Amino acid sequence: MDMDVDDHLPQLADAFVFGDNDARQLCCEDSSPDVILSPRPLPAFSSARITGVAFGTSHAAWLCEDGAVFTVGDNNNGQCGVSSPHAPAPPQRLEALA
Repeated sequence: MDMDVDDHLPQLADAFVFGDNDARQLCCEDSSPDVILSPRPLPAFSSARITGVAFGTSHAAWLCEDGAVFTVGDNNNGQCGVSSPHAPAPPQRLEALA
């Protein structure tokens, strides 16, 4: 039986994160531990479908179905693409890519 590839892609409720969270790069609330050991639903994008993600050591970039790109985490070297050296929290939409 043939199945469409989209049948195997995560849906909104199926986006989970876990691992190192010391710079809040997993988009979890500020009270989350620095290491998340069990998968948690991704809360930051509850109204958008995520189609891609890229992780650095302490930051992440999220691509949404509508083409929006959001970044979160450590921005000491500008890796999140925002002007502030502080970690963007909650995730910041990169307007330059809009």
